[in-house]
Amino acid sequence: MKRWLLFLLCSFIITLGAQEIQVQNRILAKANGKPITLIDLVKKMDVVFYRQFPQYAEVGEARLQFYRANWSAVLQELIDKELILADASALQMQVSDVDVRRELEETFGANVFATLDKLQLDYDDVWDMLKEEIIIRRMILYRVNTKAAARITPQKILSAYEDYVAENAKTETWRYRVISFRGSDETQCKENASKAFDFFSKHGLEDVESKLELDPSITWTVSDEFAHDRSEISENYRDALASLSPGQFSYPCKQKSRRDDQSLFRIFHLVKRGQNDVQSLATLEKEIQNRLLDQATEDETSQYFSYLESHFDVEELIPEDFSPF
Repeated sequence: MKRWLLFLLCSFIITLGAQEIQVQNRILAKANGKPITLIDLVKKMDVVFYRQFPQYAEVGEARLQFYRANWSAVLQELIDKELILADASALQMQVSDVDVRRELEETFGANVFATLDKLQLDYDDVWDMLKEEIIIRRMILYRVNTKAAARITPQKILSAYEDYVAENAKTETWRYRVISFRGSDETQCKENASKAFDFFSKHGLEDVESKLELDPSITWTVSDEFAHDRSEISENYRDALASLSPGQFSYPCKQKSRRDDQSLFRIFHLVKRGQNDVQSLATLEKEIQNRLLDQATEDETSQYFSYLESHFDVEELIPEDFSPF
């Protein structure tokens, strides 16, 4: 049996603080013919974990939880990485040692060797890993981000703004309150609602609960202020509000409660009615540009990975219910 195959079949020990776990190494996938092993996955997760949670670097249980929650996503990153590296190799992309050394110090601090030793990470492995990450960032910039940015022209921004204006200018917003009256005696409830209408018409809703005196058997409530597009308001509410001018109250109307199907009387108070405010292009230009750029980046990323998968082979070699930790 070949020596590399013996290596892939062996077990290895992960030291997590005071805890040690034994893991069976295996090939998880092949990308462009290169095997990706469980050891490769653990090394990658160690670097990712340190970057995201340096304060828990020596907490074994935290690292194990991170392994269990993220191994599948990180494996996909390793597969994607190999495909991008294959593309970069075809383009003969280079990265200098200076760039890698700077990345090392930014990730692990000035005392790189001491930090790596504490984390039980191999210097050469980390060096190669960070070098590959730099290559990937540059490939994404070249293959995705630059192309996405080129798609965002002034004409597209203007067109998106015109769509926004057309959508919002035709939408009418109503701001209103609803005052509801309930009572076991319908006639008495209507009389008290009429009394309240006269009061509201003269005094409005300011301090209404302390000033308006109604029969104790009548329960009445004033809603919070609603703000809805005209099309969102129910037909009963819309009919009651349609004839009002801002500030006016509707005469009490009998309706059915949607909660318990009980009859009640409602007074509607129209606070404000008007078209939605349409912001200027200068105000929205950056927001529109970012939204279009996000859409273009997503599209270009999808196209790029479709290109990679059509040019380089990918083979996943793990069962659906596989859990390595």
